[in-house]
Amino acid sequence: MAPELYDEEYNELVDIYAFGMCLLELVTFEYPYCECSNAAQIYRKVSDGEKPGSLAKIGDPEVKLFIEKCIAKVDERLLANELLMDPFLLDVSDEKIFYPVHPNINTTDIGSPKPSSSFRYDGVASSVGRHDRSGSMSNSHPSDNYVMPKTSTSPLILKRTLQSVLQLRWLCSSISQIKM
Repeated sequence: MAPELYDEEYNELVDIYAFGMCLLELVTFEYPYCECSNAAQIYRKVSDGEKPGSLAKIGDPEVKLFIEKCIAKVDERLLANELLMDPFLLDVSDEKIFYPVHPNINTTDIGSPKPSSSFRYDGVASSVGRHDRSGSMSNSHPSDNYVMPKTSTSPLILKRTLQSVLQLRWLCSSISQIKM
């Protein structure tokens, strides 16, 4: 939850903050502020402007910088149309590879797809499971850990999809502001 929500004076920038937190969770496989043991600790850290501990686990400086732009203080946070022009989203190089940072992901086991196994294609985790607040993997339901095809795990495809979604939301927002 964006810090300004606690003050009950907010705008669409809270969605940018939430987007940044979602990206953080996708990249680190951890809930933001999982280092906190209760809601009061999270409230204090968010209110004080303290960033989640999992942000320090991001190895790629471009990814980290993009997330930091999304979760910056409200007066420094970029608008959606500004984020669309960010070099991170504009650079669609096939050479970029994101590596998982979660300790339960084995990035050295390259092999055939097997249900409930951890492996990688091009450095992207291809199995997904649920993680509790401590970061431990739980596979309580058969669908909690599933294998995705190689094409759907490409960082380039993820990046282009995010760019398309943001562009669509920006266009919808622009259209809604047109006075007839």
